Amino acid sequence: MYARRFILSLFAVASTLNLAIGQEILNHTKEHYSTEDGRLYWPADLPIYIFIASTPEASDSRRLKPEIAEHGDPLFLDTEGINWIRSNWAINNETMESVRPQVEVKYPVWRDGLAPITSIQFNTAERSTAADNPFYGPGLKVSATSEDGGSGVQATYVSVDGNAYQQYTDTLALEKNARHVLRVYSVDYVGNVEEPQEFVFDVDVTPPVTAHALDGEYTRNILSTRAQITLSSQDPASGISRIYYAIDSGQMRPYRSSIPFQTLPDGNHVLRYYSVDRVGNAEPVKEYPFYLDRNPPEVVATIIGDQYQNRGRVFISDRTTVELSADDNHSGVRSMVYSVDGGEEKDYIEPFPLKKSEGNHVVTFYAVDRVGNGFRGEFKEEYGGRQSLSLDMEAPKVSYAFGGSQFDSRDTTFITSKTEIRLTANDGDSGVKQIGYKINGGQGQVYGDPFTVDDEGFYMIDFFSTDFVNNRNTLDFFFVVDNTGPEIESIFSAEPIGTITLNDKPAPLQVFASGLTLYLGATDAMVNTKEIWYTLNDSAPIRYSRPVKIGRPGINSITVKAVDELGNETEMDQVEIFVK
Repeated sequence: MYARRFILSLFAVASTLNLAIGQEILNHTKEHYSTEDGRLYWPADLPIYIFIASTPEASDSRRLKPEIAEHGDPLFLDTEGINWIRSNWAINNETMESVRPQVEVKYPVWRDGLAPITSIQFNTAERSTAADNPFYGPGLKVSATSEDGGSGVQATYVSVDGNAYQQYTDTLALEKNARHVLRVYSVDYVGNVEEPQEFVFDVDVTPPVTAHALDGEYTRNILSTRAQITLSSQDPASGISRIYYAIDSGQMRPYRSSIPFQTLPDGNHVLRYYSVDRVGNAEPVKEYPFYLDRNPPEVVATIIGDQYQNRGRVFISDRTTVELSADDNHSGVRSMVYSVDGGEEKDYIEPFPLKKSEGNHVVTFYAVDRVGNGFRGEFKEEYGGRQSLSLDMEAPKVSYAFGGSQFDSRDTTFITSKTEIRLTANDGDSGVKQIGYKINGGQGQVYGDPFTVDDEGFYMIDFFSTDFVNNRNTLDFFFVVDNTGPEIESIFSAEPIGTITLNDKPAPLQVFASGLTLYLGATDAMVNTKEIWYTLNDSAPIRYSRPVKIGRPGINSITVKAVDELGNETEMDQVEIFVK
């Protein structure tokens, strides 16, 4: 008995697979692979040729031919995974007898015809799929893992942005703004090459840019409550996710359509805002300081020139103007218009007079600042109450009068030093402010109470009166002061016939014959003699109207008094005569 040992040798014809996708992948050779535990893996498309030898060194090997050449020369394994090359029954190598119980002799070979499967992980960055290609934010790390159910993964290869494939050894860091094309594949130990996978994505590490815009009524950074602030943001890459804003020290809140600030108080404020894109890039917070102007201009109406307030009315003259001044300590005054008595509104440029008509007038005005805050009002004296303006165009009416003795002769008035000179003025509007006068062009004097003139003579009075809005009226008049009474004349109807000396009389008396008549008369240099009075002996005063008959014999005493039209009196010394 002898034993013949056959050695089967499997030989493969090495083949090379060269794939390309976008750029060429590396060359990978198909070959068999034995693991450390002796497991043999054979590529599915690698042919097998069977050789038989009698020594381990296979120095005398012979190639076996299959019974049907077209199906086994070369041989390809038909089953993924384990395949068997076998004989019918096992032989004891010592006795060369069949092993009992009978056992098949099997030689295992693992077919590996499947390439590895590689997975890509995008880590540590936010992802957005809103666009055609995904976007990733800052800190992107790309890692690859590969699995193979046969011989195992030999290596994974990556190509970034068209560059040559490199063996993947560690996580990829992609942190620059760009659109990236990542290609990846893996190869196993028998040379099965995975179909390269392509990943197109964008890396966005630039934050958005947000701006504010103003609409409505504003100027510079001063806003009215009717203004609007809108925010808009630009991000050309991943796009805008959300805009946030806050006013002053408030918390950030999402921006939707416009920013409400109608409830803010008048004063300085700060709008803070920023945007975040879809992959988490946040721009630095921006600030827009502004002043919210809620208050209209302050308007002051001032009367320039003649004015007087009385009985709840403001009197002015036709020389008076109304000045309007508006002040706005923030945005400034844009315009101011006014109207008088509801008439056409006019732009206010300079102080203006009222209509040239008597009566009450009302000035209304409207001022608006540069952000549209308006104030409409009527003329109010210190804004204490509604007031109208009464235009007083007429000067006081002036007159004079004499109190006491007065006599008019043609165009001349005669008075005495006791006669009061009375000056009067009346003004139905603003009222009389003052009366002043001069005597014969002398120094002006303020009239208070009636006055008199002591010395006789001709006098010219110039006087004026002003009202409280300085309308002025003047008048002059003249008069003559006469303080002298008439000059008395007396005539007897006969000449004295002699004289008589009596003991009780200091001087001789003229002697007249019986039937004597006395004639009286008086003349006045200025005015007419009004009346003559006389007494005869012890009689009461008798008004002279006809010649006086003196019929009593003896001593007769006569007194005479003459009065002119002013009441000036002249008395003649007592006359004593003796009638026979």
